Amino acid sequence: MQEVKHSPQAYILKTKSGQWAWELHLGDELYQAGAGYDSEGDAINGMYESTSDRFESVNIVLTPEAGK
Repeated sequence: MQEVKHSPQAYILKTKSGQWAWELHLGDELYQAGAGYDSEGDAINGMYESTSDRFESVNIVLTPEAGK
């Protein structure tokens, strides 16, 4: 049976405090996360800085708010 590889999914979230965060998932598992960013662009850049040495590409999913 061939192993199924999932593309990493990065969820860009706006927190209840108004800051931005990211969560990187591999399949259904949370792999890594970061928080405390002023904008969604800053969160995306932070995610790439933290993960670029491990992944060639990441699917980005923008979500309007977290915790609703």
